[in-house]
Amino acid sequence: RRACVAQAVSTATTTNGAAGPHGQRVAFDEILSRLAALREDPEGGAPTSLAGVLNLVAVAPREPGPETLDEVVDQLASHHPCRLIVLQRDDDETGIDAEVSTSCGQSGGGDSVCVECIVLTLGGRSAGGAASVVLPLLRPELPNFLWWPGAPVAGDPLLGGLTTLCERVITETARVNDGAEGVRALAAAIAPQNTALTDLAWAKITPWRQLLTTVTQPDDIRLMADGPAVMSLAYAGREPSLKALLMAGWLRDSLGDRLMVDMQPRPGRTGRIEGLTIEAPRGLSIAVERIGERSAVALRLTREGRAFPRRVLPLRRPKRMDLLAGELEMQRHDRPFERAVAAAVELSLS
Repeated sequence: RRACVAQAVSTATTTNGAAGPHGQRVAFDEILSRLAALREDPEGGAPTSLAGVLNLVAVAPREPGPETLDEVVDQLASHHPCRLIVLQRDDDETGIDAEVSTSCGQSGGGDSVCVECIVLTLGGRSAGGAASVVLPLLRPELPNFLWWPGAPVAGDPLLGGLTTLCERVITETARVNDGAEGVRALAAAIAPQNTALTDLAWAKITPWRQLLTTVTQPDDIRLMADGPAVMSLAYAGREPSLKALLMAGWLRDSLGDRLMVDMQPRPGRTGRIEGLTIEAPRGLSIAVERIGERSAVALRLTREGRAFPRRVLPLRRPKRMDLLAGELEMQRHDRPFERAVAAAVELSLS
């Protein structure tokens, strides 16, 4: 059971700090000392031990997301003890303010699992120098992740500066961009960067990719790759969503250029993948269809003209924070994602 240990507010525009952007003075020592104080036992016992597996820098979107900050911290404590640095932009204010808190609970082994949270409000032009403010607040010798809950925007000074600090960037392009614009924004962000980048839309189609990997055999893959094969992907909405294009891009990359792709719009909840069918030589047919609002799909499989009985298979619907937690497990480049983005860009232009 998790419990909030304490909260404290520190104004980080005081003197006695390090130089910040545009001549401001940022009280890094005060912020870090406040965090240390939150781990102290009010009854004089030993302070709470602090484990940590990563630093997570999160940029708060201008439009609120589905979870509050408290809920994000609470769910992160279930997965990853870390230091979370949240950046908020306030164009109507000047300077930089900081609020610190620590949320701790007990792990299965009885050890404390804590998320240290620093919320920095960047006023006016401070966003351009955010990286210089964040750097001293990162716990050393831990991997650094950037959670950017929107599309990567070329030339954004905040994104550009933070990317240089982080080994991996996690975006949520579907929040602001349609499918075609989204894959182009991702491709532009991937191309010049050494930083590994991924997107939660890719994580959302993991259940579809896992399902297809499970039901296909090596001979099926060879037949589809040798082709010619035709894949029809049904999506809800008037234009292909980012998820639909990434799914089509992954299949094109996996099976090769001989796979012909047909994108089919359908009525339904915009953005969803409704189903797909792959027809290949020697009577091979794989059809997967979503079953209404259930977390399940119907599979129809034919090999060499022999139709197998219809099967109903589960299709997971991971929650947003579970998707984020999964991406925090990986530090290296996700090459299949990068190739799927490149293939999706070509498909969006055809």
